[in-house]
Amino acid sequence: MLALADPGDAWGPLLRTIISETSLGRALQLQFIWAVAALMAFSVARLGPQRGWSASAITTLVLTLVPALAGHAAAADQVIPAQVAVVMHVLGAGAWIGTLFHLWRIARKASDATLTRVLTAFHTIALGGAAMLALSGAYHVWTLVESPSQVVTTLWGRLLLTKLALLGGVTWLGYRHWKGAELRHAGGDRTGLRQSMQRELLLALAVLVVTGVLTSTGTD
Repeated sequence: MLALADPGDAWGPLLRTIISETSLGRALQLQFIWAVAALMAFSVARLGPQRGWSASAITTLVLTLVPALAGHAAAADQVIPAQVAVVMHVLGAGAWIGTLFHLWRIARKASDATLTRVLTAFHTIALGGAAMLALSGAYHVWTLVESPSQVVTTLWGRLLLTKLALLGGVTWLGYRHWKGAELRHAGGDRTGLRQSMQRELLLALAVLVVTGVLTSTGTD
């Protein structure tokens, strides 16, 4: 965005130009429209109708596809593999972080039997999501980095290192949950379990913020 601006340019017209005339702007428009549709679909789904869940699945699928239409993937030499990797990255993050958020929500009031089943199922989902993140992320770095020095000499590289450090913290907390969540739950320590999940969610939120900046930052 800053690269499009000349000194003295008004931000209002510049933003309108970006939103209406760039691939990033069009992708943001699609994300907004489908995010609103997803919220409406999930609101219906919470009331129980099957059509609400079907609509939720469709809108969620579309939202995973939209990020691949802009950023580094859209400008890659091999567009299709790059876009597939982006979709994998979004699905992996959504499966891991999204499920963790709902697990944190229900951990306060769910019955012991329900929470035990959900915790057991979550570990499999989290491992699958983490594997998708690792594979797709490694592919992106491999295709974007021309020299290892870029990782430390460019803004993009430093943002990548920041993201990896934060993701390492999320992974460490996730590993702790994998090894000890059921024991903490069995010991009646729901408060401690939820606090640990909350810390993981906050780190994951920081990862998402850095990722958003990273996708719009050049590798030069």
